[in-house]
Amino acid sequence: MKILLVFRHPRRASLTGAVADAFVEGAVAAKHEIEFADLHGENFDPRLGEADEPDWGDQRKVYSPEVLAEMARVERNDALVCAFPIWWWLMPAVIIPRSIDKDP
Repeated sequence: MKILLVFRHPRRASLTGAVADAFVEGAVAAKHEIEFADLHGENFDPRLGEADEPDWGDQRKVYSPEVLAEMARVERNDALVCAFPIWWWLMPAVIIPRSIDKDP
C-alpha cells in the first residue's frame, strides 16, 4: 500500500516528529511504501488564494499549479495519514514564514 504521511511541525525533532517517524518505521516494516510530506520544510502555503478556489459551475476550471501538485500527491497514494500537534484540544494555528507571505 502507498501511504502519504503529511507532517506539519516547525521542529522536525519534536514529539510530533517522533510519532511520524514511529509510524513510518512500522509501516515500512509492514512492507508499505511511504511518501513523506513535510509541509513546514516545503514552505507550504495553507492560504486559499483566488487561483486556488474552484469555480464549481465551470467544468473547464484550471487550478493553480500548487493545487494540481497537491492533488497529484494525494491521488498517487492509497491512504493518507496526518501528523501534527494538538494544542489545547485543537489543531495549532499555522505560522506562515515571511518568505512566502505575499501580502505586504
